[in-house]
Amino acid sequence: MAKAPSAGDPQPHDQAPGKPGRTRRAKKTLVDGFLEAIRADFRAHGAGVIAEVRAEKPDQYLKLVLSVLPRILMSTSTSWMH
Repeated sequence: MAKAPSAGDPQPHDQAPGKPGRTRRAKKTLVDGFLEAIRADFRAHGAGVIAEVRAEKPDQYLKLVLSVLPRILMSTSTSWMH
């Protein structure tokens, strides 16, 4: 386990000040790797799994839709609402 830098240690340029732990770059690498794994899994099994969850676990399907919907609405134009 890496030790947190002491007050005299130079702060890595990609680490948030006052926040010991993983650097921003390491977090970004982890997130990018995770998202790529999700993309690959979706490409391989996506539509079938979504249909299966919708049929067998509608509560979980609704939870998924509601968790994604706000992001979709925020990223698209809302002109259709007028």
